[in-house]
Order: sequence, then C-alpha cells, then structure tokens
Amino acid sequence: MARTDWLWKVFLPEGSDRDHGAANVSGPNAEDLSGLDYPDTLVFVGGFDALNDWQKRPEPRDVQCYILRLEI
Repeated sequence: MARTDWLWKVFLPEGSDRDHGAANVSGPNAEDLSGLDYPDTLVFVGGFDALNDWQKRPEPRDVQCYILRLEI
C-alpha cells in the first residue's frame, strides 16, 4: 500500500487527495456523467496489478462490462 500511496502523491497536484478529478472520475468532485451514453466495455486486469480488486468491481450502470483477468 505504501508504494501505491507514493504513486498517487507524485501523480496528483500538491495538496490534492484521491478525490481529485484525475484520480477519481466518479468521486464527489467529479462532473455529472450520468447522462452520457457509455459503450459496452472490456476491462483487462493483470494478475500483478496493484489495483486489481478495484478494477474487478465495475460500478452498476446500464452498460455491459466484461472483465478479462490475465494471470501468468
């Protein structure tokens, strides 16, 4: 977790947290995207991805989401 925290710290503008729009596109500071028509989606999740659990839980929407998990 410390590595992930460091990655966010160097990526986000100083003083920002993970609710910044670049990090959390559906968070409390995000624009309302509910009216957009999203296409069906295919998500690839790598076995060593640090955010593996996050990517495996798509938000409920009227979009079909397929998840392909790759393990080596």
